[in-house]
Amino acid sequence: MGALTDGGFPADVTSLVGRRSELAELKRLLADSRLVTLTGTGGVGKTRLALQLSREVRRAFHDGAYWVPLAEIGEPDQVGQSVINAVGLRTMGPDATTLLTDYLRDKRALLVLDNCEHLVGACAKLSAGLLAACPGVRVLATSREVLDIAGERVFAVTPLALPDEHPDGTHPGGTHADSVVLFADRAAAAAPGFTLTPHNAQAVADLCRHLDGLPLAIELAAVRVHTLSVEELLQRQNEHHQLLTRRQHHTTPCHQSLRATVDWSYDLCSASRRTARPSDAWRSRATPGRSPGTPR
Repeated sequence: MGALTDGGFPADVTSLVGRRSELAELKRLLADSRLVTLTGTGGVGKTRLALQLSREVRRAFHDGAYWVPLAEIGEPDQVGQSVINAVGLRTMGPDATTLLTDYLRDKRALLVLDNCEHLVGACAKLSAGLLAACPGVRVLATSREVLDIAGERVFAVTPLALPDEHPDGTHPGGTHADSVVLFADRAAAAAPGFTLTPHNAQAVADLCRHLDGLPLAIELAAVRVHTLSVEELLQRQNEHHQLLTRRQHHTTPCHQSLRATVDWSYDLCSASRRTARPSDAWRSRATPGRSPGTPR
């Protein structure tokens, strides 16, 4: 997401599209609850929403708001050290919870734990310990799995709104749907001069519907507009796992392509919850005129 700012928060490099009602509800939840977890499928925008929410409420936390990225942390015992690093402590010790408790006990602070799903147990244990001992601390988490501890409020992040489809297949007013607005914004950034027109609006709406309104998928598709037309993107939907790929040094591997994001979700599942590889199953269903469905 770019360079880091105070508290380790990634700098904004793109605008947030839509989500005003979600932000309002999340502000209410965070005011009433000391632990709020944003859940949802991969690519739905949990991290981006948490980042925007944190920016809008951080002034209420006089002792700081801290961003703790966990996507590339591989071991549970590294979670505590990641939080220690985020808050700027220079001390080391065998018990991260004790160190953090001593530091945060009398502080009013917000900890944002981003991408907890592969470290749920460690994140839950650390959060429970800090919340019990530090009355001024609040935790905002993003995770595909809930932390499942006392006091947790769960907010399900859903895909962006899609244009309504009439029986004749048209999308009246579709250019106002958040998914279409996002595509147009990112496409214009990738291909200066791109605009929604009567000639491409239907294809854009169909493409957003095909991608189920998932922000990550829409953004990955939009950056291809500099080499492919929207109609060509829609025609090549069977190849969307290959098309929807980008390589940027500041994005984590699981967010660099739709295939990687879906496969990462699969790898987090227990054996009993796995059937076919999701990206393969989704690709096999991606036939013309049929929506592939949201990966779970």
